[in-house]
Amino acid sequence: MIQIKHKTTGEVLHEVAARTLEGARLEGMLLREAAFGKCALNRTCFMGADLEGADFSRSSLAGADLSEANLLRATFQGASLMRARLVKADLGSANLRNASLYQANLTAANLEGAKLHGADLDQADLTDAELGGAVYDARTRWPEGVDPLARGAVLANEG
Repeated sequence: MIQIKHKTTGEVLHEVAARTLEGARLEGMLLREAAFGKCALNRTCFMGADLEGADFSRSSLAGADLSEANLLRATFQGASLMRARLVKADLGSANLRNASLYQANLTAANLEGAKLHGADLDQADLTDAELGGAVYDARTRWPEGVDPLARGAVLANEG
C-alpha cells in the first residue's frame, strides 16, 4: 500500500494498493499539494488530475500522461519528463528549472509564468503552447525553430 501525502501537512490524500506508482492510473484525482519528490512515476497516468502545487522535484515521469492536468504552481525542478504527454496541461507558474522535457508533447499546454531556467525542451512539441511570461535563461534548450521571445517568453536577466 502506497500513501500519497500532502507536502506540508503530511495528511494522506490517497492510498494506492500497489508496490509502485510506475504505470499507476491516477487520472482525474484531487491531489493538490501532493509530495511526489524523488519518486519513480514512469508511465503513470495523471490525465485530468488536479495536482496544483504538487512537488515532483527530481522525480522520473518518463512517458507519463499529464494531459489536461491542473499543474498550476507545481514543482518539477530537476525532474525527468522525457516523452511525457502534457497536452492541454495547465503549467502556469510551474517550476520546471533544470527539468528534462526532451520529446515531451506540450501541445496547447499553458506555460504562462513558468520557470524554465536550464530546462531541456529539445524536440518537445510546443504547437499552440502558451509561453507568455515564461522565464528562461541561456541554458534553456528549445526545439528547433521555436523563438521563445516571439512566443512571449522572457529571457532572465543574469546580471
